[in-house]
Amino acid sequence: ASLKLMLRLKALEGAISDTDKSLIDRYHTLEARFEEILSTRKQTEEKLLIERDFANQVLNAMGQGLTITNSDGIFQYVNPSFARMLGYDSQELIGKRPRDLAVDDALPVLEEARKIRFSGKMNSYEMKMLHKSGKEIPLMVTGVPYYRAGQIAGAIAVATDISSLKETEEELKRISKEYEQIFNSTQDAMFLVKVFADATFKYVRTNKSHQDKTGFKHSHIAGKTPVEL
Repeated sequence: ASLKLMLRLKALEGAISDTDKSLIDRYHTLEARFEEILSTRKQTEEKLLIERDFANQVLNAMGQGLTITNSDGIFQYVNPSFARMLGYDSQELIGKRPRDLAVDDALPVLEEARKIRFSGKMNSYEMKMLHKSGKEIPLMVTGVPYYRAGQIAGAIAVATDISSLKETEEELKRISKEYEQIFNSTQDAMFLVKVFADATFKYVRTNKSHQDKTGFKHSHIAGKTPVEL
């Protein structure tokens, strides 16, 4: 600015030399280039802000939990879904580590997962974390390495609450156990068959009552058709 003012004063005094004119032209060129750089930078920053805001909206709206940890395993980002799974606000988890929230049995799993990710590979595993209330929450976690400037700088993990799935599995186990008790204790002869597309079938299982009444042991009847018997 001071150079520009000095040259303008010289122009008013009629004392502009060829060197001064060259400086003026050089100044205008640099000024135009600077304004061009500022304009391009502003457009780039605006584009980056739009992309960042869009990415944040997507991450914050995800139904699944998503976390980003640095090379020390510290949470740098936690989306609302992950925080809600464990009864926290997102900001309460920033600065913590996954191991701070994990049940003791899950610590070796986390350590192994960390080694795999820092070798550049993706991995999936089940683990349990503690809800803020103290309740254990079963999760299915898939993690990938997080790169910055071509180097692994941490990990990105997607977590799904599989509590409902585990409850369904337990219910199926209960039903299966009840079925086995009935199948093995009833006085009625019972058997299971596998039916094929041609309407034929083969015996799969028989209960004790069936074996007693027919005289056929399970090892003799399994995998055979009535015709073969």
